[in-house]
Amino acid sequence: MNTYSLTREDVYSWKTELYNSDLQTQRREQAMIGLSLVNWATVRFSLMPSQVTYLNALPPEFIKILQADLIEAINHHFDIILEKEIRPFSNGSGPEDSVKVTETRKKAAASASYQPEGSDPLPLGSDSTMNGELVVRIYYKDA
Repeated sequence: MNTYSLTREDVYSWKTELYNSDLQTQRREQAMIGLSLVNWATVRFSLMPSQVTYLNALPPEFIKILQADLIEAINHHFDIILEKEIRPFSNGSGPEDSVKVTETRKKAAASASYQPEGSDPLPLGSDSTMNGELVVRIYYKDA
């Protein structure tokens, strides 16, 4: 797979390339995410040193949740969206006047397929589908 910039558009391109790849490639991506989110992110995305430092500083509990959410999203081909805010300019008081926050929002819903009477049975496993999205949001708030 390619290396991408950490932008909304490139996250979309990564997701599209991944979902169009074979199942083995998707499983390898999930395994990389499961082993180390930070290592996967540095391989998959062109990150600045400050971004790697920020990733390393995230709480381990949050990393585990994000890993599980990404693996689930890939497994069900959910939409994966990056919402990344640009750091606001300070009024000369320095970078301490805002704090970088990362959060995720996940929506998932199952929908059952309708099979009319007298029709051929649906293939095994196709009686329901999962629809959803995973939004990773990075923004700044006042300290």
